[in-house]
Amino acid sequence: MRVAVLKFLTQEISAQFANLLLEAKEWIRNRGAHFDHTEQAHVMKARLAELQADRRNVFRQTGQHVFQVIVEIEENGLARSRKALFGEEMAAAYEI
Repeated sequence: MRVAVLKFLTQEISAQFANLLLEAKEWIRNRGAHFDHTEQAHVMKARLAELQADRRNVFRQTGQHVFQVIVEIEENGLARSRKALFGEEMAAAYEI
């Protein structure tokens, strides 16, 4: 189950990044042809290009943040509940 959750989160990070880029490009396009020739449009396009170029770093930082949240949930809530329900007999399995 844990592997499935991590796989889902990894795929969702990628999908949300793609959605972000798509929405930003559509926002620029919907502003009209006049906006497309302004300095603000060029700045937005440059930012999008930087974001796309830094894709690996964005994924890495997002993955680290998600991992930290999962670790906190595990340590603060799930580990105590699991220990209360099953005792110490299953502790080795969860350390893996």
